[in-house]
Amino acid sequence: MQSEPLPEAVHVTIFMEGLRTGIARTEVFRVHPSTFEEAVKFCRNRWISAMLKMKLNFKLLSSNVLQRQATSQHSAPSQNSGMERGNTDTQ
Repeated sequence: MQSEPLPEAVHVTIFMEGLRTGIARTEVFRVHPSTFEEAVKFCRNRWISAMLKMKLNFKLLSSNVLQRQATSQHSAPSQNSGMERGNTDTQ
């Protein structure tokens, strides 16, 4: 017994329902592609875009952290640290 293949709209709907909740799923439901290949291509592009954005944010965050560390290492230590001035409570 051989049945007819599923229509393209069914393939697209099944693919869209299988996506995890997130930007790609939201966008593909908004666009509602007409072919399975179009849906996959759209999701792949959204995923790549999200990964590139995440990589850029990581680089920016890393450079900010490194700048703060470099700045804090070059700053002069406080002249009135607890060890240098002595503890007045015990004297």
